[in-house]
Amino acid sequence: MIPNDVKYIIERLENNGYEAYVVGGAVRDYYLGKTVNDWDITTDAEPCIVEDLFEKTYAIGRAFGTVVVIINAIAYEVTTYRTESHYSDGRRPDKVLYSKNLKEDLSRRDFTMNAMVMTKTGDFIDLYNGIESLDKQMIQCVGDPIKRFQEDYLRVYRYVRFNTQLGFTKNKELDDVILTIPQNLNISFERIKFELDKILLSENPSRGIRHLRSLGLLKHILPGIEKTYDFDQHCKFHNLNVFDHLMVVLDSSEPNIINRLAALLHDIGKPDTFELSDGEGHFYKHHHVSEQMAELILRRLKYSNNVVHTVLKLIHYHMTLVDTEKKKSVKKFINKIGSDHLDDFLDLRKSDIMGSKINDDLSSIQIMKEAFEKILNENHPMTIHDLDINGHDIMSLGYKGPEIGKIKHYLLDHVLQHHDDNKKTILLEIIKKIEL
Repeated sequence: MIPNDVKYIIERLENNGYEAYVVGGAVRDYYLGKTVNDWDITTDAEPCIVEDLFEKTYAIGRAFGTVVVIINAIAYEVTTYRTESHYSDGRRPDKVLYSKNLKEDLSRRDFTMNAMVMTKTGDFIDLYNGIESLDKQMIQCVGDPIKRFQEDYLRVYRYVRFNTQLGFTKNKELDDVILTIPQNLNISFERIKFELDKILLSENPSRGIRHLRSLGLLKHILPGIEKTYDFDQHCKFHNLNVFDHLMVVLDSSEPNIINRLAALLHDIGKPDTFELSDGEGHFYKHHHVSEQMAELILRRLKYSNNVVHTVLKLIHYHMTLVDTEKKKSVKKFINKIGSDHLDDFLDLRKSDIMGSKINDDLSSIQIMKEAFEKILNENHPMTIHDLDINGHDIMSLGYKGPEIGKIKHYLLDHVLQHHDDNKKTILLEIIKKIEL
């Protein structure tokens, strides 16, 4: 059903002599029977008219003719028909001109499935055979694909993203076009990240990653990943090359961006650490190299500090098999990785196993999970912030500066094994016996 708020916006514009339709992804998803999250509207009314007709509005892209209309606290983008000039930089039009012609507006869009509009009653206006593309489950460009991709090279990434999200068949004609036109490597990494995230969060993300590889773009997004292509691990635990292993782990991981990034990058450093001994491959400290490579990639793609730090932590510890027989070992590990990320760690461990020859042995995951839960349920001190003592207490004994931090970590190491000793009086006595 088209929301009443959307119908109201369209009717308000129509009653004042203008055309107005639902446009873009909302139309595509509506036709496919998917949930529509964003309802966008296109009209021949210019932005100043839209602002006059509605009480609550704000412009987010006046240069591109877009005004946000607020109805019942929900934002709807209303964009004026427009035509565009030459794309000098292969990213954005040199100038934007408003149009009164719907067909002209739709002619500049990327794919036929995105060049459909819908009336307020749910009838489709399909001037460029978008429905045929959706029925065939194959993406087609509006007009000349060479022109479309050269106008804005980000459309190449959008093509891969839509293919992956919708589970469509790759269009060989479009793939061939992309391989013959020059790559535009000037697309901002923020824009690439937006498309990469949607690929990674799709049901089968490896399809999109493999598609990017086949188009020669993956090594630009993830420098160093090309070393994993067809890299034979020569390892009794693995029957897949490094890249194929990464793809299985990726598809097996939970669909959140932290888990998917960790899965994608956790072994990227293996080729650089490969050693062959008696016919068996070894990758000593590959988690360190993978962590270093992942940081460069994630920073370049402009991920938040929280995402970067968490993904790097998961990569660093992804080989860890916690000694669940010793409470102190379990507590130390929880302290290192953080209680908030235990499920992420277990997911990466599980997915890693599923991508190996021993993919039926998941017993260690359940054992660690139960050990973590038992410790957390006991509410024992896990971090220096849980100590029943603070910096002022330690300073009162004459310590200062870096010494205070060292003492706190010494005390934490003690109470991880002797949790009953986490009392200020006992901790002060322990400090008096410390020799720094």
